[in-house]
Amino acid sequence: MADERAVADFRRWLAIKLASSRWPVHRGDTDETMGKRLGVQPEMFAEARIVRAQMALSKFDGRRRLGMPKAADGKRPRYMIFIEPPEDIALDWRAYAKQRDMASAVLFRSALHHVMQLTWQPVDLHSGRKAWRYKGRWVGQTKIRDHDYRMKTEVNHALYTALTERALASGVSSGAIARWSVILLLEGRLEKTLWIVPNLGSLYKDPAEYCRAPEIKRIKE
Repeated sequence: MADERAVADFRRWLAIKLASSRWPVHRGDTDETMGKRLGVQPEMFAEARIVRAQMALSKFDGRRRLGMPKAADGKRPRYMIFIEPPEDIALDWRAYAKQRDMASAVLFRSALHHVMQLTWQPVDLHSGRKAWRYKGRWVGQTKIRDHDYRMKTEVNHALYTALTERALASGVSSGAIARWSVILLLEGRLEKTLWIVPNLGSLYKDPAEYCRAPEIKRIKE
């Protein structure tokens, strides 16, 4: 029992040390390749990301970080997630929603809910490019505010918080994760396992039920 506690204390200490440092990351790195190079077990990077996210979030109180007050009835507020796809992706998305006979916002929320449960992320999200990788090619990110192709959906406090923590922990933007969820659905990689989330009440109520510190993997296309 004492040995288990000592190991747990050491892992916590190591996670804090990693979270407080800037470990060297080479292009195309995964947790496994970084672990081999630095002599650290790959799963320690996930633990360090959780600690790093907690450290970052602790600098802000809830109102400033989330940017929205509580609803008048005392319930958690709703949060709007926006992304702005290029025209060809937006048109493919509209056609897909029409084929499924489903509202775009419902599909978008369902894809986000699914992706936030995945315990991994592709290394492509960590390229630093504000772009969409679609059907094996990079498509530039549109930056026109309020244009005709804007996609949006409402999520609850738990999903919004988990998305924010996952983005901080894995070193990408929340928009990159949202774009990835749409691409996975458009490319047919979520078809068989997608759980449709028709409303906010169908989302998890606790951020801990989502994966907030994913493993970074190189995925073969």
